Amino acid sequence: MAVPLELSALPSELVHHILSFLDADSLARAARVCRLWRDLARDASHLRPLTIRPRRTADTRALVAMARVCAGASGLDLANMAPSPIALAAVAASMGPQLQRLTLSQCAGLSDNELASVFGSEKENALPRLEELDLQACTALTGSALTSLPAVRVLASLTRLDLSRTEICLATLAQSIAEHRTKHLEGGALELRELRLSQQRQLRSAPLAALLEHTPRLCVLQLDGC
Repeated sequence: MAVPLELSALPSELVHHILSFLDADSLARAARVCRLWRDLARDASHLRPLTIRPRRTADTRALVAMARVCAGASGLDLANMAPSPIALAAVAASMGPQLQRLTLSQCAGLSDNELASVFGSEKENALPRLEELDLQACTALTGSALTSLPAVRVLASLTRLDLSRTEICLATLAQSIAEHRTKHLEGGALELRELRLSQQRQLRSAPLAALLEHTPRLCVLQLDGC
């Protein structure tokens, strides 16, 4: 007769390997089974290298639960979704400290105010480790969310930024970066290595040149369709 095997009897490495096959929704449900499963699901050791991709139909409640359970993940992909301000705030609060990659591409309804809520406050950087930010085809953005001190603080540490197919004003962005660098960032240059501006219909050479003055480490500049 087979003897039931308790999950707690398995080596932690094996448990983490098993949990790594679950998507964000399944992981959130697993965390509600019992206290042991909750602790295992929230253990950052198996989440750290993962990029979490919730289902496109996930509502605010599901996204908030996912953010809490997946707090240790290094990547979050919300492409082609419509995350609410509450969900974005939960992401910043729970996942922000460990997040290295954030994809919001094709979130057509994403507003500047909603994006600004992700960056934190002037006193606290909500995304201190963020390296990659994808805002491709976020057509509702004008760029005001990227001009605040919290946003520029995040931009300063990015290595990859995608603003393709957006209406973001580069002139305002370049001016804001210049001001905040002088006042708050000790004049340090941006870490940006890759900048994608494909199909930026309003792109002009002067604002682009002004922005490039702050990115001496830039290796990739994509301008196709401009």
